Amino acid sequence: MPAQTLNVLSQLRNSQFGRPKPRHGLRLLFWFANDFVGFDYNNQMVATDNPAHGSYGFKPFHNRIDNGNSPLLPHQYERYYEVGNLNQPKALQLPSYVRQHHTNPQYNSNTDRLIVVMGSGMNIIDRVYVTQHSDRTHFSSDDTFRISQGLIDNIRRLDLDDFLAQMGEQERSVLQSSFSSSQQPAFQPYTPPAYRRAQSSDECPSICEVVAFVLILFLFLMLAGQRGLIF
Repeated sequence: MPAQTLNVLSQLRNSQFGRPKPRHGLRLLFWFANDFVGFDYNNQMVATDNPAHGSYGFKPFHNRIDNGNSPLLPHQYERYYEVGNLNQPKALQLPSYVRQHHTNPQYNSNTDRLIVVMGSGMNIIDRVYVTQHSDRTHFSSDDTFRISQGLIDNIRRLDLDDFLAQMGEQERSVLQSSFSSSQQPAFQPYTPPAYRRAQSSDECPSICEVVAFVLILFLFLMLAGQRGLIF
């Protein structure tokens, strides 16, 4: 059965693709739409890098028989590539906001994939699909969707936080958090006030002179009294 085509953001949200966290499919799709895809003068989708080079963890997708005993995607004489396996060494080239929740298998943090079908022209992308693993080997045909060019364009008009919010995620992204922290004023260490005794050191000479004068006068009066000099 042909995969359902998602044309608008609400359909993508209702598909539940890439949710809930720690799944990474929504962030992967956002990266793809904004950083890996451009449009030529004929308004065709063009890859900024040839997936055959293996950048970002791209590898050939063989469209094998799935659990329903049929290929996941239509058999056509075109080149299929998948991306999204965060265990691939070159997946480290993906932005940190795509990889940030990658933990271990039981949390489904590496289950989502994006599949591109390359056209006959230079780096022309004919179709885009999203899917998820049903087990360690197969993909789920029920959770495989075609992403229309119009939906790709809609995603490109949003920043990551707005996109995730419309998909039902309210968490601030790594990009926004990094940007916000860079806008904070530089830390200013607290400088305690100078010790008060040091501040009043210029007052010491006059006070000391008065004290010394009183002491001398007191001693003089004592001596004078003892000798009967006071009348």
